[in-house]
Amino acid sequence: MRRNYFAELGRLAVKRRGWFVSVTLIFLLFASFWGTKAFGSLSGGAGFEDPTSESGKADQLLLGPLGRYAADVVAIYESDRLTVVDLEFAQGVRRSKIKANEVTRLESYWSTGSADFVSSDRHSTYVTIQLPSKDDTSRVTEFKQIQDRLLADNLTVRLDSINSRMPWMALTVALISSIVLFFAFRSILLPLKSILMNLLSLSASFGAIKLIFQDGYLSNLLHFVPANAIDFNMPVLILAITFGLSMDYEVFLLSRVR
Repeated sequence: MRRNYFAELGRLAVKRRGWFVSVTLIFLLFASFWGTKAFGSLSGGAGFEDPTSESGKADQLLLGPLGRYAADVVAIYESDRLTVVDLEFAQGVRRSKIKANEVTRLESYWSTGSADFVSSDRHSTYVTIQLPSKDDTSRVTEFKQIQDRLLADNLTVRLDSINSRMPWMALTVALISSIVLFFAFRSILLPLKSILMNLLSLSASFGAIKLIFQDGYLSNLLHFVPANAIDFNMPVLILAITFGLSMDYEVFLLSRVR
């Protein structure tokens, strides 16, 4: 007769529910605290790469003999009153305090003459900047050093990052989910409890990612090279998938109880 391991695990969890609940809460609280540190180390293109792999060798070739050509920073300049052909607009962009030795390449409408840099209404344009460092983590540091010097007088500059938009996205998802649960179950406590548990699960997920994949715990056991940053796509994917799955099972369980 085949053993039902899930049934045995369920019976053990019910029998030792005090221990299970205590260990789970301790892990969630610890991982949630650690997970808040993940947002300070987001980076574009940060991955867990093997330098000896084919992709790693190709990347080194591009950085070396072939030379790298990329837009690491894109700054968008806008004005409701001025157009790019106005002298005041051009002077505002050109007066940015970026030093020549701080960037590898800086391209704009005025340096290239290309109309691709200008919007159709000619009230906005963008500037591309290539940073000198060879790895993503160092380029993030370089961007933070020059970020304030990209501002221009009388112009609106867009340099938004995922760090600033992530909390608003999470808040919007939580608010919509709370409203749906409130109308579905006619209860205020259930949506609040659901949101709290989902936030704990998300924070714990971020904490596990930071501990294992960034800080390198278990890297020898799992055979990978830890990175110094977390790819900025990961929090978005985790938020969408984890929140969606947890809310789906939450509604399923509550509907069965009801």
